[in-house]
Amino acid sequence: MDKINNIFIPYLIFLSTIFNLILNQMGISYLYAIITMVGIVLLLLKGVKIYLIDCIFLSIIVLVIVSSFAHSLIDQEFIRSVKGLAIYILFPIYWFLVFRQKKEFDFRSLLKKTIPWVYLIALLGIIQFFISPDLYGLIGEGYSKNIQWALESDTSSFNAFFRATSIFGSPQIFGLFLALYFIVMTEFYGLKNNKIILSAHVNIAGDRNCIAENNVTVTNAKRGRTKQAVFKFILTVFRNNAIRILYLVYIVAALLSGNKSVILILLIFLVYKFITTYSVNKLIMAAKILFFSVVLMFFLLAITNKGSIGAIDRLYNIDRIVSDEKNDRLQIYNQHFLRGNIIFGSGSGSMMSLDGENDNELPASESYLLQILLEFGLFYFILFVVSMILILACSRKTNIKILKVLLVSIFTSMLIVHAFNNPVFFIFWGVIMYAYSTILISKDTHMMIKGNRTLGHS
Repeated sequence: MDKINNIFIPYLIFLSTIFNLILNQMGISYLYAIITMVGIVLLLLKGVKIYLIDCIFLSIIVLVIVSSFAHSLIDQEFIRSVKGLAIYILFPIYWFLVFRQKKEFDFRSLLKKTIPWVYLIALLGIIQFFISPDLYGLIGEGYSKNIQWALESDTSSFNAFFRATSIFGSPQIFGLFLALYFIVMTEFYGLKNNKIILSAHVNIAGDRNCIAENNVTVTNAKRGRTKQAVFKFILTVFRNNAIRILYLVYIVAALLSGNKSVILILLIFLVYKFITTYSVNKLIMAAKILFFSVVLMFFLLAITNKGSIGAIDRLYNIDRIVSDEKNDRLQIYNQHFLRGNIIFGSGSGSMMSLDGENDNELPASESYLLQILLEFGLFYFILFVVSMILILACSRKTNIKILKVLLVSIFTSMLIVHAFNNPVFFIFWGVIMYAYSTILISKDTHMMIKGNRTLGHS
């Protein structure tokens, strides 16, 4: 059972979330929720370490549950409240239990296993944008207005509005998901300067560690090491160039979503890497990849006769960006602050489009943090924001080097995007709870709980 729940269940949940839209079309709804609940039960049966600091997390969960049911009684919206509540707490609770097991969970390995699927999703986004909007019938037009409009429009209209969504049905979700996963990819697929690699291998080849009895033996040994070093150098350069191409294609897919958060997160990553490494060469290398990604994208647009593309115009047209933010986002914020109940909230699910419909007269909040404020009120909003800041500030250094910059990117995206309602961000709730689990804790402040019984203190 340990092996099954250790890697298989979270991996299965991940797959069920990224293919959720396709599963829905097949009549299989909420599979990810069912698997997650099964995983929670198995984890509870195995036993959980509860620390004193966990009282904060558990208190937040209790407050959310109490608030949701209180609003459901007042508004007579029980089903909506339950669905909204599940969206908020199901993944955090699951990951909390995963990282509070006696046996340490290898989260880094899970992240690496998910990357090929993410790259497949990116490739599907490119195919969708340039060849088939509905991915040859894989995505039904009823599941995405973006695809529905594309199939019904002429070429000029298509170019004006269409944005890649891949199998997610939303360009906002697709773009943010790829942008955050770009940071994850850099954890496992780093790039090195070819000149530095060559210098290192030449030094290895010239290293005289072997003891020879005559000059012939020394010469032969040096030749052998030189051939081996050259071979390793060629393989490394090939790997580096292959990774560069993968990054180029991947970033093109993210940009085709027309999501401005993609640019913001890439900039956060570049600034963070420069501040932490003080390496101008790494910054230049990253800038080159971004530049050639843009060149590749415009080349593909040219050879496919796409002309002027609205999705791309959203990213580099400064006047349009300023106008969109001023006329759309700021107006939406203003509406919510004037007409929403920001003191006590309006209940879980009240600002969400559950089952594709939003019964609220106000538009989507365009911010996950604003949504929390509107649904749960000011007190819980402050509690959530303070908790995120503490997680970022107090989480310890781990074997995941990009943890801090990934957390900064996640929290920034929560401020400007409300996409974290979507189950595809399951893995990033894992990132948050993983960071939470690393906060320095005294070893004598936890107790082991199995089922409903306390087994004892350690």
